Amino acid sequence: MRKVVTGEQLAQIYNPDPFARPIWRAPVYQTPAGIIVLAQLVRLLAWIIRMILRHPVAATAAAVLAFIWVSIGWIAASALVGWAVLVLVTWCTSGRLRSPGG
Repeated sequence: MRKVVTGEQLAQIYNPDPFARPIWRAPVYQTPAGIIVLAQLVRLLAWIIRMILRHPVAATAAAVLAFIWVSIGWIAASALVGWAVLVLVTWCTSGRLRSPGG
């Protein structure tokens, strides 16, 4: 833990020379919590925009799933996910059965 130094911002704490030039002590600034939260929100928004631009299909699927969940409920969203998993599993297994090496 740092020593608490009170008084002027002029410091010669560890210098034994009485004729040394005075040096200015660096001030310690505390960043307000609101600025930190704002910076984190801007970073989050930039990350979301970057994800949408890099992965448009996944972002569209997530948006549709979120819209269904908000408008109808979690049962419809889970049914949609279950249907997608069933279609993909059927598609993968039928492709393996038809392949010549498989």
